[in-house]
Amino acid sequence: MRSFLPDSSQTADYKQVLDRTYAEYDEPEKLISDAMDQYLVGYYIEYAAFNTRANNRRSGYIYRCNGATIAAGLLFILAFFAFYFGDLERVKSSSRPRYR
Repeated sequence: MRSFLPDSSQTADYKQVLDRTYAEYDEPEKLISDAMDQYLVGYYIEYAAFNTRANNRRSGYIYRCNGATIAAGLLFILAFFAFYFGDLERVKSSSRPRYR
């Protein structure tokens, strides 16, 4: 699930609601400005926390994948050395008949 800040149309709709709500109050522009600041900062904090958790989870997956890649590489090197130095690539001449 991804979370994003509200789009511009949602923000504009909310501003219109604030305009209607605070039209009869003293200093409506200051009240609207404060409410918009709280609206945007609240969304920013909420979604920043969500994205931080998502990024931490992704970083954990990358860390595990890197560890698995290193382990697979080490096993490959170990298998190569066992094959190469263990004379496993050479077929013993006494075990196969020769044809001329």
